[in-house]
Amino acid sequence: MKREAALRELRRLLGPEAAGIPGGRLPACDFGGWPLSGALAEAAPASQAQVVALVRWAAKRAVALVPAGARSSFWGSSASRGAVLVDLRRMNRLLGLDEVERSVRVEAGIATAALEERLRRRGLAMAACPDGFGDATLGSMVANDTTAGYGMFAGPASAHLVGLRVVLGTGEVLRAGASSLYRGLPAFSRSGLPDFSGLFLASEGALGIVTEMTLRIKPLSPRRVLILRYAPSRAAFEGLARLARDLRSARICAHWVNVSRLSPEEDETRIELEGELGPEELERRCAWLAARLRRLGLPGPERTENEPARWFGGERPRRWTGVSVSAPYGNISRIQSLWLKRWRPRARRLTEGEAGLRTYFGLEGTAALLWWRRREGLERESARFEAAARRDLARLGLPYRLGRAWGEAAKARLDPAYRRRLRWLKRCFDPKGIMNPGVGAF
Repeated sequence: MKREAALRELRRLLGPEAAGIPGGRLPACDFGGWPLSGALAEAAPASQAQVVALVRWAAKRAVALVPAGARSSFWGSSASRGAVLVDLRRMNRLLGLDEVERSVRVEAGIATAALEERLRRRGLAMAACPDGFGDATLGSMVANDTTAGYGMFAGPASAHLVGLRVVLGTGEVLRAGASSLYRGLPAFSRSGLPDFSGLFLASEGALGIVTEMTLRIKPLSPRRVLILRYAPSRAAFEGLARLARDLRSARICAHWVNVSRLSPEEDETRIELEGELGPEELERRCAWLAARLRRLGLPGPERTENEPARWFGGERPRRWTGVSVSAPYGNISRIQSLWLKRWRPRARRLTEGEAGLRTYFGLEGTAALLWWRRREGLERESARFEAAARRDLARLGLPYRLGRAWGEAAKARLDPAYRRRLRWLKRCFDPKGIMNPGVGAF
């Protein structure tokens, strides 16, 4: 379909302000540098009804649709050539807040920082708040099944999801979430009926467009961040990893991240504690954890902060590259050793002095993010470094997200029966194959 004809039809369908040429609302590439050029058009629906109309139009015209959040991924979460990019950020309303059931209903385009701020005004908080720059949308949290670093001690996104509304590739609106299916009840976190919600977690938009979700919330509680620095070594890191693993059942941590950088040559660990029972309990937890750290031979916290830094400051850096995996606790020390022995020396030559390894500890496992800022003129060498790091990490954990970055290498390791069922699901939910085709596990 030609671009001019597509724009005319989209503007007639959605309104003149809701459709434009590529590059109008969205950047030319995402955070990781993956190009978004070659799209047919951009569409910015303002309601679920407009999303339904858009999907039905795309199915009739055999045009691919690629849902777009804030384009903050670094794993190439979409392939936009010849497709219509669907920018959901106009769908950013808070639709309902139920303090009795402790749930909030929002449209998928609302940014995490915006929702967190609105909840804080009411003395509430998200059950798991992703980190980053705060601009990532809640829809992307579902599509990628991530609560990122801040949420790992609170469990995966699925643990906080109460219900969903999704526009399938057929144009149907599917309600998911067991308590959301039974008419006459408020949405609450309870199973008992077959629930489709899990099918859309980490589907990367390949089965449908998430338009609305209901999430668990909780009262805002006092927090304290303990910060300690130490000379990087595998022994010190293993001690921290053992302590984080042992504290999974204690439920006292809200966030735990270890940061290794090129400069300065010391590691920084930030441990965020939560005191649901008040400030006195929080002080006891801080003192107890500091004593545990000293028994491990690690320095005690050099300072504490009463207000955790929710979002990274400033704008997203340019020429940024990241490779990330989720890993079991048993492999995370091996990943740290790769950083010390193999990746850090190479990163010194390829970057502008900005590189590091962020290790997140959580309830069900860990995550590692190797990142660096590419030096101009060394793009080819940087790409080889990225490919080598991905091969190293593929043996130790699951790709954070498949996207385009992991490509066929990760798909080849999937169980054959699993892959067949994924293809079957794709045909059921998206028979015309128009939803974010060619990306992810589907």
